Amino acid sequence: MFSDLVAAPPLIWLGASLPVLGYVALLWFLCRGTEPSTLRLAAFAWGVVAAPALSMHANNALYARAPDLTPVLLAPAVEEVAKAAAIALLFLVPDGGARSGVILGGLAGLGFSLTENVGYLMIAAVQDGSTGLWRAIWVRGIVAGAKHGLFTATAGAAIGWARRASATTTRIIGFAVAGLTAAVAQHALWNGIASHVITDVLCNAPSPGGSCAGPDRVDLLVSVPALTAICLAPGALALRWVTRANQNR
Repeated sequence: MFSDLVAAPPLIWLGASLPVLGYVALLWFLCRGTEPSTLRLAAFAWGVVAAPALSMHANNALYARAPDLTPVLLAPAVEEVAKAAAIALLFLVPDGGARSGVILGGLAGLGFSLTENVGYLMIAAVQDGSTGLWRAIWVRGIVAGAKHGLFTATAGAAIGWARRASATTTRIIGFAVAGLTAAVAQHALWNGIASHVITDVLCNAPSPGGSCAGPDRVDLLVSVPALTAICLAPGALALRWVTRANQNR
């Protein structure tokens, strides 16, 4: 299955990668930390290659045993642990705090989004041709393209906070567990609630259970971005507060 993603058409890869690279550039510019660029690139590469491969195998095995729990709860847990492994690079940064954790976690999450979106864009193109492809690029790549970065940055911020505070190993582990729990909770809420609401809006069925009529322009350009912002803004604001507070310690 992973080989099918690698063999995706160039247009699919461009549609999946360009919005992500825009978010990468924004994160790179806004969050100037003490970590070297090589570690940033390593975190992003982990998200592109290793985290999706590990998650895919684990999710497939879990889905075969628990098809109801996997999409909403188990898959978010698996994916956040796989992405957060890149945050171990933080321990190579002598003075790495919450800001560096946000950068490394965010880049790993964005890399994961790139690879994940390739698969979703291929499905959209097969189901609804070029219209479905461009709609998926807008919704998944641009409007909600930062979600994985935001989730994993939460775990990075927690670990970085503990390091900057010169915490003991036990406290760092505790912070890591708390950060991962917060990341999984955000991810699970997105999968279990937000994505279903957005899907219903995009379906725009004339009656409950009816066939999809497709989104109108207002839903596509206003309603879906507004719903996404409502879901992701609290996490983004919390990260902003954590990084600023930890920077001033």
